[in-house]
Order: sequence, then C-alpha cells, then structure tokens
Amino acid sequence: MDVNQLKYTIIEKLIRTEDEQLLEKVAELMRSEPTPYPENDLKPMTVEELEERIRRSRKAVEEGKFRSTEDLKNHFRNK
Repeated sequence: MDVNQLKYTIIEKLIRTEDEQLLEKVAELMRSEPTPYPENDLKPMTVEELEERIRRSRKAVEEGKFRSTEDLKNHFRNK
C-alpha cells in the first residue's frame, strides 16, 4: 500500500468511527507531531488575491482541468 492509499484508508476509518477514545488518541497524536505547514508560514490573502484564485479555479474547471471527488476515490481504490 502506498502512502496516499494509506492516508485515504485512515481518513475513511476515522470518518466512519464513533469511538471517541480512538478519535481523542488520534487527535493527541496529531497535536504532538509537527505540522507540515506551520501556522507561522501561512499568510493572509487580500480580497484581490482570493478573487484571482477563484477566477483561476473556475477557468480550470471550465477547461476540464480537475478531478472529481469520485474520480479520486476510484483512483485510490484501484491501486
């Protein structure tokens, strides 16, 4: 199993679980690990930057340059 499939499998299990103790353990583990994108590396966007990002995203969708959630699920299920 590759790393992306493993992530997808873990996410699916977390979504389906009702075990609060398990979720608390996972949350604690994640809090103890460094984040891949530390908050201090994030910067706010201006309204103009956000609007430009939205415009580029809409254009990509119009040009078919995207994958649906279902496509991604199928991709990882078939690996």
